[in-house]
Amino acid sequence: RVAVSGLYIGGKAKVPNDAHAYGEARAEYFFAGSLGPVMERTFEPGFDSDWGSTEEHWVRTECGAGTNFRVSSSVQARTAQGTGVALQTMSFEFFDVEC
Repeated sequence: RVAVSGLYIGGKAKVPNDAHAYGEARAEYFFAGSLGPVMERTFEPGFDSDWGSTEEHWVRTECGAGTNFRVSSSVQARTAQGTGVALQTMSFEFFDVEC
């Protein structure tokens, strides 16, 4: 049996100060064949900073099950034509992994 108690995701986002602009980062962590918690972060117009989010929620395998652990992530950006949105790569950190 393997268990993970949480996930940290973070990165840097820059969104123009335009009413039509936004950014979004999303991540779900789970063992294959199951669902896990979803982390979402929305970046409003004018956001320009490093960011980070921590989700503390246990996900576990069943006894004797395989240990294929997955993170499904996406980054989305939208803006009016002619302005730029920059969302840089997210980083992930897992903590309290038990076997």
